[in-house]
Amino acid sequence: MSEHGLSPFNADHRLLRLLVDAGLDETIDAPRYVDLLNAIGITTVEALHSKGEAGLRDAGITLPLHIRAILKAAAPSEKRAASPSDQRMLLKPMPFDAMEELALAQDERDVDGVTRVLQRAVNANVAAKACEAVSYVCDYGGPRTTMFGASGACELVVDVFKRWGAASEEAARMACYAVGELAYDSPSNCERLLACGACELVVDALTRWGAGSDDAARGGCYAVYRFARDSPALKSRLLRAGAVEAVTAARENYFKAQALAALA
Repeated sequence: MSEHGLSPFNADHRLLRLLVDAGLDETIDAPRYVDLLNAIGITTVEALHSKGEAGLRDAGITLPLHIRAILKAAAPSEKRAASPSDQRMLLKPMPFDAMEELALAQDERDVDGVTRVLQRAVNANVAAKACEAVSYVCDYGGPRTTMFGASGACELVVDVFKRWGAASEEAARMACYAVGELAYDSPSNCERLLACGACELVVDALTRWGAGSDDAARGGCYAVYRFARDSPALKSRLLRAGAVEAVTAARENYFKAQALAALA
């Protein structure tokens, strides 16, 4: 294995370049996929196209959705050369399979991938799963948490509260967990959450769902605990929004006492 992750017998560097040009990271993701392809005998671009998506799937390799689309468009064909109209068609967005894209992004800890799904969520179920993925991919105030903030995730999760939090307990609960993780030891994210009204929406979700659902009570209390612990400004806003009353009225859960202590 070379320093770039290429197996010694992979002589065709066009394979790596094709994956990099399609959007995979040159130092980690693209070499990892090259190694997977090499392991099943694919060492050239031509062999990759010959194997095809079905062949890769049968061999247990699933490339990200947008990579598969680009490879398909780039595959050699015996048909006539693409017309200007055909080329324009290739530039149109590919069909959006939210759950497939989200699963891949979560498995790969892909902040941008999760954010894209969150941005394009079309219903409460997709929004809830995307918020859950945010919580999963966040790294306790580390680089990925900061990257989420920079990508607009704080505002997008708050938008989930606004669009679906009143009608969907799951969306409200997962949004609570997501904003809690985004606030975790991240001053910049706490500022973003304060600016977009996250405190009032967390209190609203906890008031709306916390007395009737153990899971919602836990998620809401977790968000209150993280906000109050990590930011004096968020704590002050929570107190003005009625967080003490909302937490007190919520069902008993692991974070209830911690939330009340953080608010004191």
